[in-house]
Formats: sequence, C-alpha cells, structure tokens
Amino acid sequence: MATIMAEVNVSRPPREVFAYATDPSRFGEWQSGVVSGHIEGDGPTRVGSRCVMTRRVGGAILLPLVIRQARKEVPRSCKNLKRRLETSP
Repeated sequence: MATIMAEVNVSRPPREVFAYATDPSRFGEWQSGVVSGHIEGDGPTRVGSRCVMTRRVGGAILLPLVIRQARKEVPRSCKNLKRRLETSP
C-alpha cells in the first residue's frame, strides 16, 4: 500500500470545501483519471459508507507504475480542487 499526501489551502468556507471535496459525483471535475464515483446504498453518507470510484489508469498494470502516476496526479488534483472552489460562485 502506498500513501501519497498533498496539501492545499482554499479561500472558501470549510463547509463548502468539505461538501465539494467529499462528493464522489464531482471527483472527476478535479481529479484526473476519474470516470465516475458514487456512494453505495441508500440514505445519508455515514461512517462505514462505501464510496465506489472508477478511474482510468492509463493501461498501467504494474503497481509501481500506478504509484508513480498517482504521485504526479495528487498534487495536480489538489491544485485543480483549489482552482475550482475559488473560481466558482
């Protein structure tokens, strides 16, 4: 398992940032490679809810290639998140 971290400061209220960044249906707007995302089941999201996300991985079959790609994409995704949240009404 690989851990890839990035940090970004967004000039929006925390409630708005959290709502946007945790909505799987919007992941594709700010994360490259995301085709779709949703929460399984009915009812509100809660501890134990399962998020299903489909990603394009660029044909990489080997884990080291996927990790290398993720290391490039995570910082880019954080910048995209910041830009989308700070430029949308």
